Amino acid sequence: MGQFHYSSQCNREKYIIFVLYKTLILKNLIMSRCHFLYIDDDPEEHEIFQMAISGHSSEIAVSCESDVVDALTKLKKDFENGGCLPDLIILDLNMPLMSGFEVLTTLKCDKRFQGIPVIVYTTSYDLAEEQRCMQLGAHSFITKPNEISKLISLINHFVEIANSK
Repeated sequence: MGQFHYSSQCNREKYIIFVLYKTLILKNLIMSRCHFLYIDDDPEEHEIFQMAISGHSSEIAVSCESDVVDALTKLKKDFENGGCLPDLIILDLNMPLMSGFEVLTTLKCDKRFQGIPVIVYTTSYDLAEEQRCMQLGAHSFITKPNEISKLISLINHFVEIANSK
């Protein structure tokens, strides 16, 4: 008693497949909840990013910030107030007030935010800039795609990074 008996090998295999399938779906539901912080001074880039996120199947919350100082201040307040920190920071490189290099340095020198992966997401193709970002602690250096379909594919990659931390 207490054991489940299978009437055939076929039913047993179907049951195993069913259990595995349910486990994978549950794992995807748990892992699909992400919070991204996107820092870019161009509001049009925010709209494009939001459009790509809306075409994605995972549940993703995105906070878009145009002002670097506001973004850093908000991060610090969220930490101090026990708020929700992002699972991933997506950072433009070329911005006024503070460059992406400066923001990356600030984030990676602050113990509160060192564990958050930062993806530098830029129009730059400069290998020296990529190497500098990687030395400063960026997780990845990605050139912005020119097609929304490519951005949607990148979002899959971003979700994987956010869920692996």
